[in-house]
Amino acid sequence: MVAYLENHGIEKFSEIYLGEFDTPEAIWSAAMRRHLIERIALHISDFTPRLMSNTRALYEYCAIPAVTYECLETELFCNVFYLRNLTDELR
Repeated sequence: MVAYLENHGIEKFSEIYLGEFDTPEAIWSAAMRRHLIERIALHISDFTPRLMSNTRALYEYCAIPAVTYECLETELFCNVFYLRNLTDELR
């Protein structure tokens, strides 16, 4: 998704992020979006109550651990393409 954002800009990225895609450049689904939201919520879970009690609370930056997706574990990603989808002659 980061590669898609860098290559296509925010409008196309938003379209992919909110949709369901299985193309050479993007494999994305509602389940993947839900998983990402859950991982981000878990990462900032300590900050959320502080923010609710003090809207001016400052977030101390801490890098989020890499988010992995089970459905992409067997995919081969090269440059900006998922090779299975790139070589799919039926589509």
